[in-house]
Amino acid sequence: MPTYVQDYWIGVVFMVALTFVGLVSLVSGSPHPFTPPYRPNAQFHGYACYDDCRDHRSAYAWAEREGVTDPAECRHLSRAFSEGCKAWVRDRTPSAS
Repeated sequence: MPTYVQDYWIGVVFMVALTFVGLVSLVSGSPHPFTPPYRPNAQFHGYACYDDCRDHRSAYAWAEREGVTDPAECRHLSRAFSEGCKAWVRDRTPSAS
């Protein structure tokens, strides 16, 4: 089979897949069909999280293990990981009374 016919069918399959993803996005109301559901009631130490707060809990445990003491050490990480790390730092900092 000549390559232009193969290229044509690859393009057709790609366009059908993109159309399907777009339709799923429209029907689900999600900006992206693979975005995890946002659960506004799910919180981890005051931070709203997606799903079961797994990334926040992971970051909290990581920060504990690494002995993180400065929130600046958390800023380059993903949002959820950064928030979990900051929660550890905040929990370790004595509150001013």
